[in-house]
Amino acid sequence: MQLQYHRPGVPFEVLSNPEFLTEGTAVMDLLRPSRVLIGSGKTISGLAAAETLASLYHWISPEKILRTNHWSSELAKLVSNAILAQRISSINTVSAMCEAIGADITEVSQAVGMDHRIGLSYLQSGLGFGGSCLRKDTLGLAYLAEFLDLPEVASYWKAVVDINTWQVDRFVERIIKLFHGTLRGNKLAIFGYAFKENTSDSRESQSIQVIRQLLQEQPEEIAIYDPGCDVDLMQDELLRTLSPLNSSVKMYRGPYEACEGASAVLILTPWEEFKYPPCSAKASPAAIVENDNLLISRPDGHIKLALSGNMESQEGYLKPGPDCLAGCAKCRQELAGERSGPRWQPVNWESVLQHMKQPRWVFDARRQVQAEELEKLGCKVVTLGQSSFVLNDRL
Repeated sequence: MQLQYHRPGVPFEVLSNPEFLTEGTAVMDLLRPSRVLIGSGKTISGLAAAETLASLYHWISPEKILRTNHWSSELAKLVSNAILAQRISSINTVSAMCEAIGADITEVSQAVGMDHRIGLSYLQSGLGFGGSCLRKDTLGLAYLAEFLDLPEVASYWKAVVDINTWQVDRFVERIIKLFHGTLRGNKLAIFGYAFKENTSDSRESQSIQVIRQLLQEQPEEIAIYDPGCDVDLMQDELLRTLSPLNSSVKMYRGPYEACEGASAVLILTPWEEFKYPPCSAKASPAAIVENDNLLISRPDGHIKLALSGNMESQEGYLKPGPDCLAGCAKCRQELAGERSGPRWQPVNWESVLQHMKQPRWVFDARRQVQAEELEKLGCKVVTLGQSSFVLNDRL
């Protein structure tokens, strides 16, 4: 309407071009997308506009550029995230069955995922999905179904989100049960605050939901450590989320300080740092300045991307643009110096346990540790999706 008001008589087309970027891998997702979706009207001018937009993606194979109508494009975006959420909720319901009947969710997921019709993607059981997209788009799909007078469809997609909430509920209930019904007098250490690894984003994080429920049990302290989140930002966010922030919630800059005197460690975000046995430390993306260009090389060797100020594109490749006036040289120095070298160091679980007090529980909501191996160091491990019968045998 604004265009019609300010440019009366000038024709224009509205296109739909949803993004499918994943946090933590957005650059690679843009350079090598699984598909590009362009929705337009089926008129001559609409199709021409779609072709013009498609020409901007000249580095992408034409067969990956899909042209649809407006509704198909917008609905495909919602459905993509809703299906991913549905897979996570589905496998988490199975994890509860595994705990009850003596199965292991990792083995079940592997067996199911080897079916080429299903695949292994998003079949990893855990605490559930967080972030700003999956929940929002799934509920958006449910709302649309209600608007279209399809209550059964709306109920189905709402159930996907309900299961995600239920997974947190039963995880917390399991912790309380193993502490004989009360957390009073106990300090709990939280490993992981962000909703996923390799990001500082905590929007809709399942960790926040766990913390909120644990506070109701009045533990002595909840100590939070996340290698990717700033301590001050975590505190500010929890102040807004919990309102007011309980004095028993404290943020720590290191894992060992957080575990001092703790009775339990809860692994809530699947950072590589938390694994046991530990993985070898990975280098962060190397950042060096060469010929006044910042070259970033990914550890997996998939891509080397030249970045210097603004970027221009030519013949499907990125080349350096003119230097930014905002002080890019300093930014390049910081990236080249401060961020080079190892991005993280694995947690020394022997040291973690030495800082803890009995009964020394580890509650692994993200399957980051091998329970049998970690228990050899002198603790008790509970893993979501692992048979309670096996757990009782070990205890």
